[in-house]
Amino acid sequence: MPIRKINLIHPVKNAFALQAANAFKKAGILNRLYTTYFYKESVVLKLLKKISPGIYTNIHNELKRRDWQVDASYIVSKPWIEYKRIFLLKSGLSKRLKLSSHTLNSRMYDDFDKTVSAMKWDTIDAVYAYEDCSLRSFRKAKKLGVVCLYDLPIVHHETAKEILGREVELFPEFKSCLATVNEPDWKIKKKEEELAMADLIFVPSDFVKNSVTRLGIPSEKVKVNVFGAPIEKFTPLEKTDNIFRPIFVGGIGPRKGVHYLIQAWKELNLPGAELLLVGIDLFPQGWLKEQIKDANIRFVASVPHHQLPQYYASADCFVFPSLAEGLALVQLEAMACGLPVITTPNAGAENIIKEGENGFLIPVRNIEALKEKILYLYEHPHEKQQMRLAARKTAEYFTWERYQNFLLQSIEQYDSSKRP
Repeated sequence: MPIRKINLIHPVKNAFALQAANAFKKAGILNRLYTTYFYKESVVLKLLKKISPGIYTNIHNELKRRDWQVDASYIVSKPWIEYKRIFLLKSGLSKRLKLSSHTLNSRMYDDFDKTVSAMKWDTIDAVYAYEDCSLRSFRKAKKLGVVCLYDLPIVHHETAKEILGREVELFPEFKSCLATVNEPDWKIKKKEEELAMADLIFVPSDFVKNSVTRLGIPSEKVKVNVFGAPIEKFTPLEKTDNIFRPIFVGGIGPRKGVHYLIQAWKELNLPGAELLLVGIDLFPQGWLKEQIKDANIRFVASVPHHQLPQYYASADCFVFPSLAEGLALVQLEAMACGLPVITTPNAGAENIIKEGENGFLIPVRNIEALKEKILYLYEHPHEKQQMRLAARKTAEYFTWERYQNFLLQSIEQYDSSKRP
């Protein structure tokens, strides 16, 4: 039967879930969007806008992150699930209860899954849900004869555990920072059952697809849908100084390979240059501060997303030596800003990097390769400029519109193949 009604299930809005919601809405097949909290400007905020525009702007920009950009009539929200997580974090109770942010997120996803699956659903044809929050909804869907569409945005946990387990062997002091190595059995079993019930699996890169098909899942069941670049909000801007500046944006920790980048940068010791790290410090307490001391490395704590373009504009290239991702969106943001990217296949970058044209692919944990590519861009300003132009063109190809169209086409093709 044709897929005419879909329930989309995701506890928090992110870039790719937002695009799926808008794709389904555009195609007229979105039935309900189940989430925790969603933003809708209230009377209080409208009043605050008149009284104090500055305070309003700060609050509005923060809450806007939860704007699903679809009519509220489609949305079924259960905000208490998210409020509980935020309260435990902000009040400090999570520390007293020895609950990490990773544990709180896992529990929030599980509570959300239980809540949504227990609700009465309209008659639908498919459920589109995400890793860690679809187990019970998929069980319910199977009983109802509903198609299960699964979005797996990051590398399969078995591959991640192998990679990060090796990192713990190399750097035992980082074990507490690598949550995937410490996943509880209940969560792993949940992931496995979700994947097994999926009729169609959407992933953002070949790296993720390979991590799934190696388990015996048929290749035709796994669709690679590369994320889009935010080309309207992230654009090339003029650089205002002559300092050679590679930039890293993201969680500054061992999973992203930042310790290898820092070591490579120290060994290069380039004159007239600085390394810029933007993001939350996820290393053990005090490690980062000690490592970047007297090393021409500038650390900027996490900044609002809408301010990132100005940081990209100050840079000459984007360096992202990650060990395990799905497809890191920051790479596409950087390319939209016209930055060549030095990255790894494990960052999902094989789908977006053309070697030597818009960036470079290097092996993980390879300090010498990092040094070589950074030095090349430092010593070849003309070639760097050509790569900047190519990076922007790549971003203009991988649009969110392309992402939406591929998603809808894949569902239509699956639907057609199942018709009698």
